[in-house]
Amino acid sequence: LASAVNSWNIGPSLLSFDPTNSRIGMGTSTPSSRLAVPGGNTYLDSNVLTLASSSASTLTVSYQANATSTIPNLAVNAWSISTSTSITPIFSIDTTGGGRVGIGTTSPAESLSTANRLFVGGTGTSTIQNNLQVQGTLQVGTGSIFLGNNFLNFNQAATTTLASGVNAWSIATSTTVVPFFTFDTSNYRIGIGTTSPSQTFSVLGSGYFT
Repeated sequence: LASAVNSWNIGPSLLSFDPTNSRIGMGTSTPSSRLAVPGGNTYLDSNVLTLASSSASTLTVSYQANATSTIPNLAVNAWSISTSTSITPIFSIDTTGGGRVGIGTTSPAESLSTANRLFVGGTGTSTIQNNLQVQGTLQVGTGSIFLGNNFLNFNQAATTTLASGVNAWSIATSTTVVPFFTFDTSNYRIGIGTTSPSQTFSVLGSGYFT
């Protein structure tokens, strides 16, 4: 072919060859890149799409406008990112159950599931609107407080602050019964079997001291 921008073409702009710049255009007579397909839709019927370069150290996929990628509906591992098709993906989208995202897993159990540890950084405050369930031990701070299924450990000297109130903090089997133990921080009193201790230390019932 002769060295020209539109050296040879099929149709008005169906397929165009630009030997001058080593470009091919589909739907254009002036391709702007090595392969240019402007306008309309492009359909690739292949189970593997490989993007590679023999000279560039990195590859960039650039979206020039707002874009939506559609993936199969009602599929456990509908779309994922991995270094190989034979290992667990780094990132996976499950379109069943209203949509779930998995990190390090192909079967996320909740809207966001991670198979390993999760770190949330920054200087702001992370908010959990409803309930938080920890299946294991919860560490607070740098390791000074641990909360497990049936224990609360303080591994160093600690101070717990309470609101100012007659029954500021208590221990009971239910919120509808009289607590075993209560703090009245308004009057600096402690009560056992009562929510309104009348003295610095009040016991409603019998006491045994040895």
